[in-house]
Amino acid sequence: MVMLDSTEASAAISGAVPLFQDVRDGRIGSSDQPPRPTFGLRVIKAYQSRIHHRQFLPGMQGLVLGARDDHRYVRVADLFNDNGQPLEDYIRRDHIEIGTKPYGTWQLQLRPIPRAITKLTPNELKLLDNPRYRHLALAISTFLQTLIEAQPDFVPPAIFAALGGERGTNIPWITSTIVQGVERAGLIRTMNNPHFTIKDLYDNATFDCYLQQGRDHGGFYFRRFTLPNPGQLKKHSRLYVGQAKNFENRALRYTLPYSGFHGEIIQQSDSIDMRALCLLDKVVYSELRYIVEQVFTSLLETYQSSLRERGIDVDDGQGSFHVRNCLELEQIAKEAAKMSGWTGAVRRRSFWDGQFASCDGVNYKSPVTESQQYGSVQWLRTDGFQPDPDAPSNAVPISNFLCARPRRATLVDYVDQQRNDCKVLVIFALGTGNKGSGTHFRMVKAFTDASGFDGISWPVEGTFYSVTFEVRRDWKPHPYSWARLPLLGPFEDWDRANSWALLIEWTDSTGQHRSRYHQCERTWNLLDYKSSGSMQGYARGIEMITIEASESETTIAPISSRRKHPDVIKSEMEGKGPNGDPRLTFVGLSMKEARGLLPKGQKVAQDRKKCDTCLFRGLSQNCVWNEDKGVCEYCSRAFGRPFCSFTFDIPAHAGPELRLTLMSRLQLLPCGRWKLEMTEEQATMAEEDENGWAGH
Repeated sequence: MVMLDSTEASAAISGAVPLFQDVRDGRIGSSDQPPRPTFGLRVIKAYQSRIHHRQFLPGMQGLVLGARDDHRYVRVADLFNDNGQPLEDYIRRDHIEIGTKPYGTWQLQLRPIPRAITKLTPNELKLLDNPRYRHLALAISTFLQTLIEAQPDFVPPAIFAALGGERGTNIPWITSTIVQGVERAGLIRTMNNPHFTIKDLYDNATFDCYLQQGRDHGGFYFRRFTLPNPGQLKKHSRLYVGQAKNFENRALRYTLPYSGFHGEIIQQSDSIDMRALCLLDKVVYSELRYIVEQVFTSLLETYQSSLRERGIDVDDGQGSFHVRNCLELEQIAKEAAKMSGWTGAVRRRSFWDGQFASCDGVNYKSPVTESQQYGSVQWLRTDGFQPDPDAPSNAVPISNFLCARPRRATLVDYVDQQRNDCKVLVIFALGTGNKGSGTHFRMVKAFTDASGFDGISWPVEGTFYSVTFEVRRDWKPHPYSWARLPLLGPFEDWDRANSWALLIEWTDSTGQHRSRYHQCERTWNLLDYKSSGSMQGYARGIEMITIEASESETTIAPISSRRKHPDVIKSEMEGKGPNGDPRLTFVGLSMKEARGLLPKGQKVAQDRKKCDTCLFRGLSQNCVWNEDKGVCEYCSRAFGRPFCSFTFDIPAHAGPELRLTLMSRLQLLPCGRWKLEMTEEQATMAEEDENGWAGH
C-alpha cells in the first residue's frame, strides 16, 4: 500500500459526497447507485467515536466508506460493535492517513523505503568512478544501504552488523569484494551492461560448475533451466541463484533424484546449465554468503512469480513468511534500483525474449533469513485487535510472534516413565544461545505411534510447519491458553502465564491450510517441589511472556516475593475480583466444618470425600487433608492455595456450565474459542475436562 498523499484519492472521498454506509469494497446496497471506490485508512491520532463511543487508537486500520464535512465514515477492522462485527463510525479526517489505491486495504504493511540516495563514502566513489564497474557497483551498494535504512524485522541483527551497522561502514568493502568476484567469474563486463541478457550471462560465464574446475572452488552461481514449449520455436526458461562452497558437489547433487518444486522443474527441463556468478575465497564466502546470495537474488529478480501473485495469507504461517520476505525485499530492491539506475533481469522482458518465450525465477526463500548462525530464534511481530470473547464489542490488543524460520516435523524416540516408549514431536525449542549448553526448554507433543501424522491432525513427518505465539496484551487468559492454568492462582502475575497461545500451521498434501493450537500436556508438574504453586504451566508461561513481550517485570517461578496474601486468595475464591465466582462455597473450611454449616434438610452425597479441586482432578487424585495447614495437600502443594472449598451442589445438582466455570477457577482452564473452530481432538479434551468431576 502506497502511503503518500494523493489528490485523486482525496477528491474521491472529500467534500459533500453521498454517504453509502453499505459500501463493501465497491459493492453497494442498491443496484441503482453507481459503484464507488473505498480507500484504506490508518489511524494516526487517538479519537473517541461519537456514535458508538469507541476509542480509535493509532495503528488501527480499515476502509473509508464516505465523507461528511471534516469527518470520514469508516469501517475499522480493529474495533467492534455490540455484535462483534467490525465497527462503522465517524472519525475526524486529520486523525487518519488515507491510502491511494482504490479498494485497497492496510493489511499488507510493507515498510516505507527512503527516497534519497545515501551519501557515498570516498571508497565507494572511487569504485563507482571506474566505468568498468560503475553500473553493477552502484546497484550493489545502493541495495545494501537501502536494506539498512529499511530495517526489515525478519533480517537478523547480525546481518546488519556485518554490513557495518546503521552507517553501513562495511558496504564499500563488501561491494568491492562482490565486484571482484564477478570479474573472476568472467561476468563483470556482462553485468555492468544495463542491457545484458540471459544469453550474455550464459555465454560469458567462464566457470562451468559441472566440470572439474568446480571441485575446489565455491561462491555463487546461477542455474538456467530450459523447459519445453511444444509447437513453438522458443522454449521457456527459469533462473535460479544459489551458493555453494564446492561447485562440483552442488552440481552433482542435481543429477540425483530431487523432490519438491526443484524436483518438478528438473524433471520437466530439457536441459540444465550451471555457471558461476561470483568466485570468493572460502573465508570471505563463509562471512558474506547470505548477504551476497541475497544481493544476486534481488538484483537478478529470481524470486518465483507465484510469491507475488499469492500475496500474504494470515492463515498460512509458513507460506506467508516467505511471501512477506519476498514482497518487502522486492520493494527494497525496486526503490534501490530507482536510485542506482539498475535495470534488473528476469522481470525485464529484453533480458530473455530474444531467446526464450518466457522467463521466471525459481528462488522461494530469502537468503538473509536462512542463516542458522545469527541467533537461536528470530521473531516477526504483528500487532492487532480481536473481539473479546466475553464482550464482543470490546477490542482486545493482540501481539502475534511468528517464528521466522518454519520448522520441519521430525519425530524422535523417547522413553517416558509414564507413557513408556513413545514418539515425540518437538514443536518448539528455545536454546540458551551458548554453544554446547543444551536447550533452554522445549514444547513437545508425545505420541504412542506415528498414526496421527497424517497431514490432517498433525503435519506429515518431514514437512514444514510454522509456529506463532499469540499474546493478549491486556494480560487476560487467552481462550486457547498454552498453560491452561486455573484462574485462581497464588502469584500476582498468574494471569500473564495464561495470556498466550501456541498456534501451529501447515499445508496438507492437497494444498489445504491446516492449523491447531497446542497446549501444555502436564500443567500440574512442579518445576520446584520446594515452592508450592510452581507449576510447569505457570513457570514456562511467564518465561515465554518475558521472552516474547520483553516484559522485564516478571521472571521464572517461583517468585516468592510476589505471592498473593492469603486473604487476597480467599477473597478471590469467595467471588471478589475479576476471576472470582460467588458460587464457590465454604472456602477455608474442612469437610466436617462445611457439612456442619449446611441448612437442615439439605441432602449431600454421602460419598463426597473430596474438596472441589480434587473432585475436578478425577479418580486419580486423592484428597489428603493436612490438619496443621487447614488445607489438603493437593491444593497447597500443586496450586499454592492455602484454602480448600466445598461446593456441595457439584456434582449432583450442577449443570455443565457451573461445572466448567468452577473447574476453570480451581483446576484447569478449558478450551475456548478464538478465531479457529475447535478441532475434534480439542472438543474431546474439553468433554473429558467437563466429565472430570465424575470420579467424586
